[in-house]
Amino acid sequence: MRKLTHVYPRAFTIVELLVSVAIVAILAAIVFPVISGMVEQSRVTKDASNLRNIGVASQLFASDNQIYPGNLTIPDDSENASVSGYLITKDNNRLFKQIDPYVEAGGSTEAYKTSVFASPLKSEDDPGYTYPIHYIQNQNTSFLLSSRAVDPANIVFLTINNGNSYQFWWATAGDRIGYPINDDTQTHALMLDGSIRTLTSDEMVEEIIQPEWVQ
Repeated sequence: MRKLTHVYPRAFTIVELLVSVAIVAILAAIVFPVISGMVEQSRVTKDASNLRNIGVASQLFASDNQIYPGNLTIPDDSENASVSGYLITKDNNRLFKQIDPYVEAGGSTEAYKTSVFASPLKSEDDPGYTYPIHYIQNQNTSFLLSSRAVDPANIVFLTINNGNSYQFWWATAGDRIGYPINDDTQTHALMLDGSIRTLTSDEMVEEIIQPEWVQ
């Protein structure tokens, strides 16, 4: 009678195991940066898409009301205000409230956090994260009559909010107050005509407000 014998598989040697681990580590080092870059690019693309949708909504608002949406603080002792015939109340005194009907963002702070008003480029630790809108408006375009904008393609309307305000502005050329980004940082800028550009702060200062683009 033939005696049965068991053949046991050969185990990995230490060298083979180390080689396998090294190969996995090399592959991870190659793949992880690629995935990280894809995720970051997706966030950048989504941010531009948000601004583009806000731009479309703002254009529709301007077409309906002959002024661009804006921000206005109404004093406690007043119920409303009027700008160029547009009635502003405490319920619609912010840009995001005025264009909400066009983007159907939900009408509440919680809903805004997952809407076009929430930038994927901002984290919970960033200034302005708790604001209902993560984008900040060029104050000089707030309630600007659409007929007065001479060159809307070269006027910054909105950009990402890295501060604690709804608006930013310049007192004089080069004197920056409430500015949204650092000097060397490139960020998306929604122009008044609805187009998207990528600008540094030095480039953006040229596109804020100059006498020649308002008539």
